[in-house]
Amino acid sequence: MQTTVVQTSLGPIPLRAPPGALASRKPVVLVVTGAWAEADDMSRTHEVVGPAWDAAVMRLPGNGTPALSETSVAAWARAVGELVDSVFAGRTVVLVGLSVGAMVALGVRSAGVRRVVALEPPLVMSKLWPLAPALRSRWRDDPA
Repeated sequence: MQTTVVQTSLGPIPLRAPPGALASRKPVVLVVTGAWAEADDMSRTHEVVGPAWDAAVMRLPGNGTPALSETSVAAWARAVGELVDSVFAGRTVVLVGLSVGAMVALGVRSAGVRRVVALEPPLVMSKLWPLAPALRSRWRDDPA
């Protein structure tokens, strides 16, 4: 894996990829690892998706990498969007995010992103689910 530092308006993002993957025209899987991820987490993604796809991996800003000028999921998503638009312009991109990286991936707004695979995003959905009160009532009234 080679590391290329991509400059965004919020600061640098180190991007790890096999040689030639960033210059390729193949579709690419961009992995955004989660909080406290080790430097080599997901580093073998290219072995799983290749040879038809390329892969690149980035760690969350500040997690063993330079911090960005803003620290929020929204800011990180903007920076990743800039990275996608500059490094992977004209290519199909699938974002794979893990944990907080999944939150970042879900927030990216780039025309190149075709799919987002959000693995274990730390979301609380209980207040968003309209069936919860009816089911609670039903289970309370008829537990069997």
